[in-house]
Amino acid sequence: MGHRWTMRGTLVGLALALMVSSPATARLSEPDDAGATSSVTTGVEVVPVPERHTWTTTAETTTSTPRPVDVPRQPLGAFEESTREPQPVPQGLRAYESGTVRRVPFGLVDSTGVRVFRADWEGDKIFDHPVAQAQYALSALESYRLTGEQQYLDVALKNAQRIVDRRHEIDGAWYFPYDFDFDLYRNGRGVLTAPWSSGMSSGQALSVFVRLHEVTGDQAWRDAADHTFAAFLQEPDGRG
Repeated sequence: MGHRWTMRGTLVGLALALMVSSPATARLSEPDDAGATSSVTTGVEVVPVPERHTWTTTAETTTSTPRPVDVPRQPLGAFEESTREPQPVPQGLRAYESGTVRRVPFGLVDSTGVRVFRADWEGDKIFDHPVAQAQYALSALESYRLTGEQQYLDVALKNAQRIVDRRHEIDGAWYFPYDFDFDLYRNGRGVLTAPWSSGMSSGQALSVFVRLHEVTGDQAWRDAADHTFAAFLQEPDGRG
């Protein structure tokens, strides 16, 4: 095939090219983040998801909530191939490289230090939120890159593990659900009924898993990235 590859290879290559691995000059975030612990609501209880499980790459697949689709999906057809070769992105221009250390915890976290979400339309109930958790992990990984302090890597690992623990798996592809209903337009039309997932949650989780593989060398995170990417190769389920 020479320098030709499928879209899968291109995207995985780009993801790896965006990885961060070298130290940089750190700067503290704005003062409101520096004192984050004083404004964090810690110890909140997340709306329970039954039978959370510990992730292992060899364990039989389990799910935390009913799967949105319980039938196999057909894989998409072959993608058009390109002759362009991905190039490394220079440090300082990579995605999520803010150059800012954000002290943890910040925002709303549960008693384990994992980012959570308050749904005001659900009576202020607290839920897991895969996008929020992925962004929190990416922020922690940037702080770890800048400082080398273990606490930031620990935060990233906790949030990434929560995302993995809550996954839905369909034909080897991982999806990351939201356990609350969401009125997309706030007018009763287009209500997303739990459990639902989004391309954004898959994309941001993919970024976290790739970066964790680069930082830790743990093959499990590369496997998680591959399973997550597989979701982009599945046909829609026909529900819009």
